[in-house]
Amino acid sequence: MAESDFDLRALMFSRRDEMVVRVRQRGGAVSVNMYDELTPDEVDLDTEFSALPGQVAYWSTVAGRYEQLYTRLQRDYEAWYAEVYEQMFNLLEKETGRKPNISSVEYMVRNRNREKYNSLQEELLQVKVDLESIRSMVTALHIKSRCLQQLAQRQAVEFSNAEASYRFPRKERSPSADSSLEEVKDIFRRVKKGVKA
Repeated sequence: MAESDFDLRALMFSRRDEMVVRVRQRGGAVSVNMYDELTPDEVDLDTEFSALPGQVAYWSTVAGRYEQLYTRLQRDYEAWYAEVYEQMFNLLEKETGRKPNISSVEYMVRNRNREKYNSLQEELLQVKVDLESIRSMVTALHIKSRCLQQLAQRQAVEFSNAEASYRFPRKERSPSADSSLEEVKDIFRRVKKGVKA
C-alpha cells in the first residue's frame, strides 16, 4: 500500500479487539469495546447526540464507584500493612535487642507475608488500571461530543450548499454532476430522518 493510500479508519478498526475495557461491577463484569462506543456514526448524528449524555452519565458513575473502591482497597491495604509492620518491628527488636531500621522491617513484611502482600498489591494495581481506563472513557466521550458538533456543522454547510445548487442550477452543470447532487441530497434526507444508508 502506497503512503498516500494510508487509511486511518482501517488502521483503527484493525486495533478494535485491543480496545476492550473490562471492569468488575457489583452485578458482574462489564465488558465494553471503546472503539464501538466512541466511533461516531456520521449518518445518524441525531442518535449519536441523544445517546451521548447517557454514555457520559454511565461512565462518570462507573468512575465514581471505582474511585470509591480504589480508596477503600488502599485504606484496607494500609491498615493491614501497618498492623503487620508493627508485628515485624517488635519481632526484629526482640531478636536483635535494638530498634530495627525501616528497610529491614519492610523486607520482613514483604518476605514473611509474600502471598498476601502480592495479592493486595495486584488487586490495587488492577483497580487502578481499570479506573484509568474508565476515566479515559469519560474524557474520550467529551472529545466525541466536540467531534459530533464539527460533523453536524460540516453536514449543515454541505446540505445548504447542495440545496442552493439545486435551487439555482448552473447551465454548465454536467449530467454526472446532477446524479452526484441527487446522491448527496438523498443522503442528507436520510440523515435528517435518522435512517442509516
